[in-house]
Amino acid sequence: MSRATISARIKVNLGTAGCSNIYERKRWTNNEDKFRSIFKKTVNGVTHIEGWFIQRVNTQEQFLTNRENLFVHTWHIQGIYGIDDDADSETTFQDLIETICTTFRGDWHLNSTCENINPNWGPGSGRGGIQVDLVDERMFCRKILCHHCDLSLYTQERVDRSRIA
Repeated sequence: MSRATISARIKVNLGTAGCSNIYERKRWTNNEDKFRSIFKKTVNGVTHIEGWFIQRVNTQEQFLTNRENLFVHTWHIQGIYGIDDDADSETTFQDLIETICTTFRGDWHLNSTCENINPNWGPGSGRGGIQVDLVDERMFCRKILCHHCDLSLYTQERVDRSRIA
């Protein structure tokens, strides 16, 4: 498969988990109005901030045979979610992260876009599914306080060398 195909499947799974405003690249601005327009989500008439970014940050390649190479891609998934203490947004955000983890556990091969999400080689060796690396809070545009998370995912794929030569 390709980086684009795997990234697109990660985006589908995030959507299935209930995430909104999912981008296959980072989206940033220091303009408050633009920030709100990029990350606005409205549910039942209530608007809040939510956004997810998918980025491949590392690929390692291993020569397997004269016919095959093994690739392990490291994916960084970053999420932001507007803080609303009255609505207990911390619990909502934490529950959404758990739903993401569960969704990926049910799609071990990312709909056949990769060999698996539990590589046996490389930086993600032995790590299966979504890894929750960090959950904290961040300030955007000096005014908008959001929950934030860094998730990682490691995908393994075997590629026929004739496709990469």
